Amino acid sequence: MLLVGGLGILIVACIGWLFFHADFPLNGRDAINLFLFWLPFVIMSFAVGILIKIIHAVTQNQLKEAQASAEHSKSELHLLQSQLSPHFLFNTLNNMYGLSITQHEKVPPLLLKLSELLRYSVYDANEIYVPLKDELAYINNYIEFEKIRIGDRLVLTTDLKEITNADIKIAPMLLIVFVENAFKHSKNTAEQQIFIEIILKTWENSILFSVKNSYSNAKEENTNINKNSGFGLVNVYKRLELLYKNEHELNIQSDDTFYTVMLQLKIK
Repeated sequence: MLLVGGLGILIVACIGWLFFHADFPLNGRDAINLFLFWLPFVIMSFAVGILIKIIHAVTQNQLKEAQASAEHSKSELHLLQSQLSPHFLFNTLNNMYGLSITQHEKVPPLLLKLSELLRYSVYDANEIYVPLKDELAYINNYIEFEKIRIGDRLVLTTDLKEITNADIKIAPMLLIVFVENAFKHSKNTAEQQIFIEIILKTWENSILFSVKNSYSNAKEENTNINKNSGFGLVNVYKRLELLYKNEHELNIQSDDTFYTVMLQLKIK
């Protein structure tokens, strides 16, 4: 920076000298006057050339740093996305194991739904952003899966806006973590029925999403579920920071009976 400042001062000084020498040339010294007129141009040419090389080098270094940072973020993002399917599969198989013992007749239709869900998460959700309508179809499939699993105990209210425009995009498997947590934790309440409300709307340039479920502060008996319950949310927080930095607002509230998630995202 000192070198750049010095070159800038030198160029300004040469320009000032040209104006000064034009007004006050040496009398009877034509050759010296000509030399003193062209010398500043030569000095300025070298100074400008060096200045351009320095600026180019600094710009290239900044570009390389930005590219390295972007590649790191992209690699981290792909790692986070690759972790979602095994996490979802672990939770689902854990639930199906219990059903296979107590309500084995539900297992075949659940396996069919699970196949559809995994097909999307493995093959269709590999892009950075996917059409919101595809993500909504995935969420609806998951809701149907949970309806079969939970049965009459579930009191579900949904208000999911129908999206037909494929240009409205969202990060894949971002919302499903909140939906999955709502079903997973609400079933651990002592009440006979569990209540879940899921709302998704678009407004101007934003996606508005909320999930509200019945909730209990009682410690879960299943230590495996309790041990891994925070993984999905940690994953979401990191992805929101990478993909929606300064473009999202997440608000999570809980009391003794209900757990509420409200998320606003900028449409991609």
